[in-house]
Amino acid sequence: MKLAALYIRVSTDKQRDEKTHQTQLDELRIRVQADSNLLSPEHEYIDDGWSGGLLERPALDRLRQDARQHKFEILYAYDRGRLSRIFVHQEVVIEELARYGVEFVSLHDINGTSPEERVMGGVMGLFHEYERIKTAERFRLAKLSKVRNGNLLGYQGPYGYDYIPVEGKGLDKVNGRFVINEAESEVVVMIFDWFCGGCSIRQIRKRLLELEIPPRKQKQETWTTGPIRRLLSNQTYIGRHFYNKSESIIPLNPKAKPNESKYRNKHTTKTSRKARPREEWLEVEVPAIITPVVFAKAQELLKQNIKFSPRNNKRNSYLLNGLVFCTCGQTRTGDPGSGHTYYRCIDRMSRFPQTRKCFSGSVNSAILDGVVWKKVEALLSDPERISKHAEKWLKDQEQRANSEQAESTRALLEKLRTEEERYARAYGTGIMSEEVYVERMRTLIQRRNTLKKKAEKEAQERTETVVISVSELTRETATLLKKLDFSDKKAILRRVVERIEVDQKEATICGQIPLTQEQKVGLNAEPWHRRPAERR
Repeated sequence: MKLAALYIRVSTDKQRDEKTHQTQLDELRIRVQADSNLLSPEHEYIDDGWSGGLLERPALDRLRQDARQHKFEILYAYDRGRLSRIFVHQEVVIEELARYGVEFVSLHDINGTSPEERVMGGVMGLFHEYERIKTAERFRLAKLSKVRNGNLLGYQGPYGYDYIPVEGKGLDKVNGRFVINEAESEVVVMIFDWFCGGCSIRQIRKRLLELEIPPRKQKQETWTTGPIRRLLSNQTYIGRHFYNKSESIIPLNPKAKPNESKYRNKHTTKTSRKARPREEWLEVEVPAIITPVVFAKAQELLKQNIKFSPRNNKRNSYLLNGLVFCTCGQTRTGDPGSGHTYYRCIDRMSRFPQTRKCFSGSVNSAILDGVVWKKVEALLSDPERISKHAEKWLKDQEQRANSEQAESTRALLEKLRTEEERYARAYGTGIMSEEVYVERMRTLIQRRNTLKKKAEKEAQERTETVVISVSELTRETATLLKKLDFSDKKAILRRVVERIEVDQKEATICGQIPLTQEQKVGLNAEPWHRRPAERR
């Protein structure tokens, strides 16, 4: 009798509704009982609603951890595809179980110990991956075929529309379609009218709040800029709805939130999207809410907003953008004013159109940039710090050179030792005469002594010839810092400064000078007093 465990995975809500996992569970329990093994409830691992394309699943991770702690001796699964739909992942898990002494039993695959049986089991594992790819491709082609025939697929329509699913069967079948939601469509018309009438998106957000019109999903109390901008550029509102505009992809730079579970997405790792080529879009006719004339005017205004946005004015350059924080904890972003540029707290923007909480004043960007760079420049050109950094760098270089030389010398000495043993064996067996042996050994000893003396001399020469003038290095560093352009300064600050907390009187700079990995540097910039009104 062995301690048994079982693993179950179902990937879709439909499978869960049809109780597919219960069918697997019953069949596995019967097999465990037939094999006279002992199964406890805590060793039933079930991943409900998880894709086989993901290896990181809660129950599977717990199973692998328990296997590592030898909590069971044999694992049962419905088939290899339950572990993963990807063949390489199957092999990783099965090999890991074998390493911990856990036997894997698949109810619907070939289990065996001979090379032939293992190969056949692997072939069946490959078919699980092939089945996943073919199933996904069949679904994709079926969806495209339906859309090409003028059908809408079952998904939530844009704001202003309701989706009506397929009704009836056979000759009485009515395809899925969008119908206009009267209440929401009135809001869509108002938004277009406001925007074409000269309202900014911020003003539209404020009006929607005043009229107590929430967004559809209501994840937030108020409308945000993104949904309104997408609404204004959505061609569905003029009766031209497009399918297959984008595709899911794995994000190149995933932004994981702090304390966020790694099991964030059950169904896929492709949490980002990429636009498809325009020729791959499929158009479906839907009821129009906005006239083409109004829509065209809105698109022209959106282009003008992008063209004349202060954010696109290259004359406004902020050296510390992204590094400056307000005392309230939120970031400060670069913002142009009347003839000057400032770092302003984003509270007034992030909470708009609601009442702001932070009323900290703006900070002149030219003044703050100058003060921070002056402090960082002084640190980087400090003679004592440069001296320590130079000593550390030279010491590392010397250790590396000595290590490489020692390894080379050791290899040559090992070669001489092998040669010495070969001579000794030849002399001992009578193949080499005593005169020849003595001469060869004398030559070998001379070569060994010469090699040791050469290595010692080279090490001494490296120590004697490495001479550096700290005063010269400091002078060159200061000269170089004075010649840096804006982009070079910005790149240095990104590496040295972590954050700058600032109000109108004082700035606290936190950063790290890369002398060692552990050394942290905290700076307090000199307080500055308010400038005249024209400089704020």
